Amino acid sequence: METKPRVIVVGGGYAGVMAALRAARRLRHRGEVVLVSDRDAMIERVRLHEAAAGIVDPARPLAKLLRGTSVRIVRARVESVDRVGHEITLSGGERMRFDRLIVAIGSRVDASAIPGAREHAHTLEPDGFAELEIAVREAARREGHLVVIGGGLTGIEGATELAERHRGLRVTLVTSGAIGPGLAPRAVDHLRRTFARLGITLREHARVERVDPDAVVIAGERVPFDVCVGAVGFAIPESLRTWGFPVDARGRARVDAMLRLEGVSDVYVAGDCAAPSGVLGSELPFGCKSAMPMGVHAAENAVRSLRDEPERAIDWSDTAYCISLGRRDGLVQLMTPQGTPRATFLSGRLGAMVKEMICRYTVRSVELERDGWWDYRFLRVRLHALPSRELPSPREAA
Repeated sequence: METKPRVIVVGGGYAGVMAALRAARRLRHRGEVVLVSDRDAMIERVRLHEAAAGIVDPARPLAKLLRGTSVRIVRARVESVDRVGHEITLSGGERMRFDRLIVAIGSRVDASAIPGAREHAHTLEPDGFAELEIAVREAARREGHLVVIGGGLTGIEGATELAERHRGLRVTLVTSGAIGPGLAPRAVDHLRRTFARLGITLREHARVERVDPDAVVIAGERVPFDVCVGAVGFAIPESLRTWGFPVDARGRARVDAMLRLEGVSDVYVAGDCAAPSGVLGSELPFGCKSAMPMGVHAAENAVRSLRDEPERAIDWSDTAYCISLGRRDGLVQLMTPQGTPRATFLSGRLGAMVKEMICRYTVRSVELERDGWWDYRFLRVRLHALPSRELPSPREAA
């Protein structure tokens, strides 16, 4: 009896869930799709700052997101990947064969970027937001001091959300550079006005040397805190190196324009943990806005390769940079196809409404894909470094 081809997707985040759904829809009854995740829920990372403020539950059960589909969910951790033998080994020792493997294990806040941060700072992570919510609530009751380290999206959203939610809390945001990189000058002005309105103290061009149990140290100066949040960038799980994947300087898997692992024809990598070489001439940003398109694209190419059809180069356009500034304010910075900010942006309540619509759209897109109402699509731009036509599979190229 002929064995049906099996596509295994590793990772239950935005990229992994979308990859599993699209692969199942394309294969239908002609193949099997397995989603392996060490969690039983997809975490809405775009809402972790709201979760830390006690506003939402960011967990979306995988069983509900995938109900009614042929995707089989396996709750486990992948210990090793045998690319030659086409097998993965799960926690507990079980082995599973694959015909195509899609890896989408995401990223985490880099808690080790600053000495002492891992021990003394909270992070906006799935396994840490509940503890942070309790600590901030207690600090606000005492009119305590919250220090947020990091002036990127995570730091800005965390600082503004918590400052708005807990008006008795004193909040300071410390960043090694200028606030709002990637925003148009007028959008940065709005950001500064929002910080002033919420009473957030902003310390720019201030590099934190270390985090002590009760203070951050900046150029020898101790800044006391009751609660500290580290939001200084993202790190890739060490699993990729453990599995022997080729990685770049940041630890991301090196993949080609089709999202195939470098030198391999049947393993794909999508989302934050992937580094497409030369695609669009620049790095793709972290987050669901790139992870979901990459997950869908990897699944499409995986199924095409099973059918001996030409695979396609990823072609994705970053159209906007969205920031929550509490529940009543937001920034939506419009971008050029090349990823530079336009002069146009939305702010205030309109910006907050658009940002909320975009957050809801991510989960709604998963549900519509699951129910078969539509194929998730994303905006594209002509590739500069690569041809926009379909590219051949490795077998055809050989």
